[in-house]
Amino acid sequence: LTPSSGIFTGITIFGALLQSSGSGTIVVRGKGGNSSNNQRGINVSSAGKIQGGTSGVVIVEGTGGASTGVMNHGVHVIGANSIISSNGANVNVSGISGGSSGSFANFGVYVHGAGVISAGGSGTVTVMGTGGSATGSTNYGVYVTLLNASITSSGGNVSVIGQGGGSGFSGNNNGVYVSSTGIISATGDGTLTVMGTGGSGSGHSNYGILLSGSNSQITSINGNLSLIGQGGGSGVSFANYGIYFD
Repeated sequence: LTPSSGIFTGITIFGALLQSSGSGTIVVRGKGGNSSNNQRGINVSSAGKIQGGTSGVVIVEGTGGASTGVMNHGVHVIGANSIISSNGANVNVSGISGGSSGSFANFGVYVHGAGVISAGGSGTVTVMGTGGSATGSTNYGVYVTLLNASITSSGGNVSVIGQGGGSGFSGNNNGVYVSSTGIISATGDGTLTVMGTGGSGSGHSNYGILLSGSNSQITSINGNLSLIGQGGGSGVSFANYGIYFD
């Protein structure tokens, strides 16, 4: 996954469908370029879909490019009907955001503006995200926000793990951040585990897990719900909460 120099997203699913209809495995891996902004590993947008079958596994792995620009996300799912899902297969999504030097706003896995990561049937959902290590701020591990963007299941277990990024004087690097009607949930008897670790920069407010806004949700219907948060920060850093509801 070593790109040539340039400005590009590794893989874009723009209004298209990538599908396995039976028990086949889907593997999608991409890495962004190293110049300008938005050097994303994988982008699913404009009602694009990665759709797994009834069994097997969907694997989506994205790495943002090492650009000094901003918003070099690992995996970005944006917009209504933009979906990574299955009809019963397990869904595993992992993203490592990029950025270099003073770059900021680099998210490992970014589910945004009604985008969805889910699994049908008893399929499990596992999402892992790591924020970028640049010296700029707001490098989130997993970020779910706006218009009921969601990470969810139809009955299987859901696990979301986020590591905030940043370095130097960087701050506001949350492990898992859910805001503005974003949703992380497990339905049926599925369990939900959310683990977040704040970034290690010496700036402030490196939360492990941050849930912000009255209509933002982290919920389980019948299964157990576990929240595990570790605040970050270093040196003179402050207000680094493990779990914070705002």
